[in-house]
Amino acid sequence: MSNRQIIEAKETNHGLFGIGKVIYEYEVNNRLSKLLKISIPDFDAEIVYKGNEAKNIYNKMLNEDMETLIRKVVNLACRTTRIGTATIYSTIRKPEAVFAWYCVFWYFNKYHKFSLKECGQIFSQDHATALHGIKDYNLEDRYQKNERVKWRERFVDLLKSQRQTGDSDIFNRELTK
Repeated sequence: MSNRQIIEAKETNHGLFGIGKVIYEYEVNNRLSKLLKISIPDFDAEIVYKGNEAKNIYNKMLNEDMETLIRKVVNLACRTTRIGTATIYSTIRKPEAVFAWYCVFWYFNKYHKFSLKECGQIFSQDHATALHGIKDYNLEDRYQKNERVKWRERFVDLLKSQRQTGDSDIFNRELTK
């Protein structure tokens, strides 16, 4: 059974300026056979890695992309509730900071299928905090403060604006409130 993933990165996304588009092709034929092929069409060049080296390089690329995504979503959540990024990572439990956490938990759980544990780890929290945050983010009852409703709408609007400006391929998902 073969599992193949192909990722095409524009020059603005991969950071190697001057070489144009880069295509990453990662293939796993079985548990032992791994292949990473990096193609640079503008230069008719190709780099091939095999085995564990291919797996390690590919995983590192994915982790760096995910760290970038997390930073961008955290910044949007901070803009949503009008707090600084230092506040969201601090021990301060202002409602604005807590709801910004909830925005991040909700986004990664819904659009990137992060587990509750993975969501919580973003802010060094456990799965129960992430579960509570996702439920609270989605809570729509008449007792909920108007401020939270505004924050939730603003967060989705900021995500949509990122997608519309083409600033990042990361946000190219159908977003709903």
